[in-house]
Amino acid sequence: MAWASSFDAFFKNFKRESQILSEENIILIKHYIETNRLQKALSVIHKELRNIENAPLNIAVTGETGTGKSTFINALRGLGQEDVGAAPTGVTETTLKRIPYLHPMFSQVTIWDLPGIGSTSFPPENYLTEMKFGQYDFFIIISATRFKAMAWASSIKAFFNNFKRESQILSEEAITSIKTHIENNNLQEALSVINNALKDVENAPLSIAVTGETGTGKSSFINALRGVGQEDEGAAPTGVKETTMERTSYLHPKLPQVKIWDLPGIGTTSFTPENYLTKMKFREYDFFIIISASRFKENDAQLAKAIAKTKMNFYFVRTKIDNELYNEKKSKPKSFNSENVLMKIREDCSKQLKDALSSEPPVFLVSNFDTSKYDFPKLESKLLYDLPAHKRHVFMLSLSSVTEDTINLKRESQKQKIFLEALKAGAWATIPFVGVIRDELEDLDETFNQFRSYFGLDDASLEKIANEFNISLNELKAHLWFPSLFAENDHVSFRTKLENYIERVSLAIGGPGAAYYYYKKSYYLQNLFIDAAANDAIALLNKEDLFKEKMGPYISKPPDFWE
Repeated sequence: MAWASSFDAFFKNFKRESQILSEENIILIKHYIETNRLQKALSVIHKELRNIENAPLNIAVTGETGTGKSTFINALRGLGQEDVGAAPTGVTETTLKRIPYLHPMFSQVTIWDLPGIGSTSFPPENYLTEMKFGQYDFFIIISATRFKAMAWASSIKAFFNNFKRESQILSEEAITSIKTHIENNNLQEALSVINNALKDVENAPLSIAVTGETGTGKSSFINALRGVGQEDEGAAPTGVKETTMERTSYLHPKLPQVKIWDLPGIGTTSFTPENYLTKMKFREYDFFIIISASRFKENDAQLAKAIAKTKMNFYFVRTKIDNELYNEKKSKPKSFNSENVLMKIREDCSKQLKDALSSEPPVFLVSNFDTSKYDFPKLESKLLYDLPAHKRHVFMLSLSSVTEDTINLKRESQKQKIFLEALKAGAWATIPFVGVIRDELEDLDETFNQFRSYFGLDDASLEKIANEFNISLNELKAHLWFPSLFAENDHVSFRTKLENYIERVSLAIGGPGAAYYYYKKSYYLQNLFIDAAANDAIALLNKEDLFKEKMGPYISKPPDFWE
């Protein structure tokens, strides 16, 4: 019994990391000794000694070229860089095979130098199989940095700083918070901030109040903001006399969280400016737009003063500019100059408002029937600039794709959102193999169709364009890029092309086991869709040129990295 107790006590003197017998075998040997079955105890001890002396140990070391992988392997083997048999260092990695290095003193210890996943020619999801992962006792993944957490955090701030204020969908505080949490390896906290930011961006309601007297083109302006034709279903009625003193709401046809309110002009009511705001529930709106078709009235200026006291944003819009230019050209054909006419109208509006407000607010001259002309794009840009960051995304999506600037704003907005979604995916990921992303391929049609809708490339929108040119929808699509994404040309399906694309990106940035790589791949996957849709939308702005070109079936610019 004393022998058995001393045997047990001896092995308990050692820490777990230095113990060479399992707890189960210590208990078993002790039990055999206590029951005087020494032959049994001797058999267990003999077997364990044989296992200890002859046990093979296989260690896999992987990492990108330049991370000090070979130097680390030599350190594990107790060799200097110039010793015989040392793993070569300071050279470019050219092998795609695993290389075994025996320990100089213990032949049963083998350290395997595996090519970094970022430098190999086989798909990442096959990496472990190709490298025979079942043979190793453990993996060591080498990085030359703090597993790129610092680089990742810096790239986040740099990414959002690339965008102008009017297209940023995250506040500076949120960007800094995410960056700080990642730098401190608080991924759960970073994930929480990202989650909340995405909820704000996706669900933010937007309410726009439009006011002006009857006959100013208010309803036509509301339809233009919604991207709705005057005869389309659900359009605000135009050309009718205003009789109601109640506000009327109009939903955006594609974005139900965007609501535009038609308010009666203050000149048609008996309210004071302050009472008008209360009656019209001014706290519900993100900003006011005051419409006029000729002179801004005293009532309009007094309303602006009242709005200013509430710290809300308001904007003066002068409509029917195309009519003004037409009339001026017809009456003065010889001396007509459109720029001079626009300058005079703008100066006249500014003078009226300065006299009434003692300030000179900007006035936007617009056409309700061609939102790509005059100041409509400037108005949209100003509204975006003044909105809170989390509401810019939904407003950008609501804008019609009638100028290249607007399309690029949408592109930037979408890229920021999918960047956040990819960060979220990266925060959850541990091994970023493409197999994880492949699970998302089932929803590709739905995802890309959503992007098409945002850029005016859905079938209903394209059908209208096709009708303008008296061609079929399929004939129109033959001049665009996005249909080729899903076509199976040359016996290569879209899925195969996309998997090859993801693989290429994965190999370019390389390295298993880091969330940084997963978020990069997730971002690039949707980035491909965004670029395809945005490039086609830009190509459609110059429809005549698109159809004149004889460059083959897909004329619009293909997305980057696509083969």
